[in-house]
Amino acid sequence: MRPQQRVLLWCIVCVTGVIAGAALLGQAADAPPEPLLPPPEALPAPPGNATAGPLAEPSEAAPPDEAARPLRDPTQPGPELREILVPPQAVAQGTVAGPPPMPQVALKGRVILRQRPGTALLEVDGTLISVRDGADATVAASRAGLLTLHVLEISASAVRVEVLPQKQEIVLR
Repeated sequence: MRPQQRVLLWCIVCVTGVIAGAALLGQAADAPPEPLLPPPEALPAPPGNATAGPLAEPSEAAPPDEAARPLRDPTQPGPELREILVPPQAVAQGTVAGPPPMPQVALKGRVILRQRPGTALLEVDGTLISVRDGADATVAASRAGLLTLHVLEISASAVRVEVLPQKQEIVLR
């Protein structure tokens, strides 16, 4: 069978299916299809004094709190979310809340190789972590919350670490 014959046969099958489907639904094949939705006049009126349609004018019977409510900036968190993100801090009157307290950091050991960056074993508020030269490590400290330690240098004489929330550099020997 040639491609033109296949296309012709497919068209005949489709037209026959449409005619058979229309006959089953009780419509003539040439009759216009019945609308799926009734005309707008036949739809029931919406509740209240509002008019139907997308261009309906606001009615004067609308609740006053809906009409007078100002629009809120969608990029700013609401009051409930703001309380979760920034909980109120109990600060005495006349004092300023400072940065979180500095954790206790101790050098437990270090390994220095010629071909690879050095490695140090640090203890941060009782938690042991292994860090490499130039790497960052995030630790959950008991008093200060989450801390990010950036290792500046590991040498034979000292280990220099920057504590990022406080932006303080400490030297461990």
